[in-house]
Amino acid sequence: MKTPFPSRRTTRAFTLIELSIVLVIIGLLVGGIASFNSYSRNARLSTLMNESKILITAFGQFQDRYGAPPGDYSVASSAWTGAGNGDGNGLIRAGVVALPLERYYVFQHLALAGFIQGTYTGAVNANGGATIGLNVVGGAVDTSAFIFDHPDALDGVVSGDPLYFDGFYGNLLRVAGVIGTAATIPDQPFLTPKQAYQIDDKFDDGLPALGNVTSPKSTALANCAASDLPTATYTTGNDTRTCYLFLRMP
Repeated sequence: MKTPFPSRRTTRAFTLIELSIVLVIIGLLVGGIASFNSYSRNARLSTLMNESKILITAFGQFQDRYGAPPGDYSVASSAWTGAGNGDGNGLIRAGVVALPLERYYVFQHLALAGFIQGTYTGAVNANGGATIGLNVVGGAVDTSAFIFDHPDALDGVVSGDPLYFDGFYGNLLRVAGVIGTAATIPDQPFLTPKQAYQIDDKFDDGLPALGNVTSPKSTALANCAASDLPTATYTTGNDTRTCYLFLRMP
């Protein structure tokens, strides 16, 4: 005779030991994923610095061959059809003084001379700014990009600038984030202060205001450098992406 009630079946619950083992496995998996992500990003940061070195080397090799920095080369149009001419003062102009387009001419000149691969317009994008692969070179980390720059101090001495720490500057390589096709040069933070410190400490002195690897002032990028003083340190307790870097060149 069939019964309207289901038959009783013996069920087996997990023991505390088995549950503990499952939790340990889950923990290992989560930890492994976090470790892999951290390792992957650190590897890309190392790649980013290697890319920076390649570009700085190419910049120097161009200067040795042509007697002028790429971007500033005043007779580039005679060497390559359609190339933009710099003003020949030895500086990559970064603002309204002299030729602001020189920072975009740099990659055009380097590519035309065969020092880097790709084709670069030497001009701003449709919005008046930078686009990776169009007029600037992209980096290995997120939306990072490179652009050669100068603080616009004719004698190289910077004092009281809102962006650069006080000191002497030649041409430099800015490594920063870029927003799609926005009307800006690469000027967006893409590193945490801890990552910026790790790069600075590995390749320089670990200080945002001094040496060959520096960051913008704290007034320009809040919570990257702790202050605008020469003794400033990185705010490594901050885990948000508030930093980008300048790499000074010989």
